[in-house]
Amino acid sequence: MRGSSRESHRVESRRRDGVALIALVAPEQGVSLEVAPAAGGAAVGLASPAGEHLFLPEPLGAFVGRRRTGGIPLLHPYANRLRGSRWTFGDRIVDPDASPCRHADANGLPMHGELLRWSRWRVATGADADGATLTLSLDWAEHPELMAGFPFPHRLELGYRLSGSTVEVRATVTPTGAAMPVSFGWHPYLRVPDVSRDALTLTLPSLERIEMDKRGLPRRIDGRLVASPQGNRRVKLADTAFDDLYRLVGRGSITLAGGGRGVRLEPGEHCRFLQLYSPAGTDFAAIEPMTAPTAALDDGGPDLPVVEVGESFTASFTVRIVDGA
Repeated sequence: MRGSSRESHRVESRRRDGVALIALVAPEQGVSLEVAPAAGGAAVGLASPAGEHLFLPEPLGAFVGRRRTGGIPLLHPYANRLRGSRWTFGDRIVDPDASPCRHADANGLPMHGELLRWSRWRVATGADADGATLTLSLDWAEHPELMAGFPFPHRLELGYRLSGSTVEVRATVTPTGAAMPVSFGWHPYLRVPDVSRDALTLTLPSLERIEMDKRGLPRRIDGRLVASPQGNRRVKLADTAFDDLYRLVGRGSITLAGGGRGVRLEPGEHCRFLQLYSPAGTDFAAIEPMTAPTAALDDGGPDLPVVEVGESFTASFTVRIVDGA
């Protein structure tokens, strides 16, 4: 019998703007995903025949040289901000300031974890007619600079899979020393090629909007997040700007669309929170799936997952390039 007539996906080594990249390619759809291991394993390009679907704040070479977000970065061990520099979990005192990999916001608060420019990954790839895969992994306990800011030994796997016009992104943490809190997430900067903000819409599922203070930290009463429900809606980006935290209500996707094209993000089961970031005047929307709310590590409470030794925790989401959105 003859095999499938479909052209196989493939993995390529590339170099762009002086940066080494691993590309997952879907030839039939003309789609490729580029990942920069030196940029914390972030995806830095998602191209289709229509153009580029990821936003970078500056050219790739300059971007990788600085600790910034763009493309699709993994934010681990915490997404967005913490309230302070020191907190406790069980019998462990945690001080993010102790890590040289720490990133901070404009107010000096620890932000976006320790991996924004991490480069020391173990790499595995694969490809067949159904998809191309890339897995980046590390053993946290082997790196004192990581342990200094988050003293919880664990294995981390960051995985990408491209199948046609759909990218699946997943991360798995497996504690190896003690139970650990889980608060990672991603910061996908999505765009529709050659479509201005005036023509872009954002379609949102049912959400609960979390109240935030002036520092971008969630408000709590008796330890509980203060939230208000918002039903399904479609908003014009020209009419609003976003820097807001939401709790997902059930399942649902978020679509950025314009000019008859779009890009759709669907959070997986364990991405229960979502940050939306789209400043006025920009042509992107950062749609950020998170396993816990902002500041969950030092707030604690029922919204912070905890994984025991002998268990693993996996969170994922998909990004799909769509027509007629």
